[in-house]
Amino acid sequence: NSSDEQSLTFDSYTIPEDDPELGQSRLLEVDNRVVVPAKTHLRMIVTPADVPHSWAVPSSGVKCDAVPGRSNQTSN
Repeated sequence: NSSDEQSLTFDSYTIPEDDPELGQSRLLEVDNRVVVPAKTHLRMIVTPADVPHSWAVPSSGVKCDAVPGRSNQTSN
């Protein structure tokens, strides 16, 4: 890592489809949202420990799949 890179671990889970509040998108709402400043370069490296996962920002058209034993990355 260079001195200007930071590492972050973040957990966020989909809200069950039988629990959406008014105005929430079904199967796209999570319990812990990530908020990042505008005009900020982001690089996500995802590696799951157990089962396949995915990381997505549907409004930006970004999706990154994570497969155990492999690292995958996306930039925005």
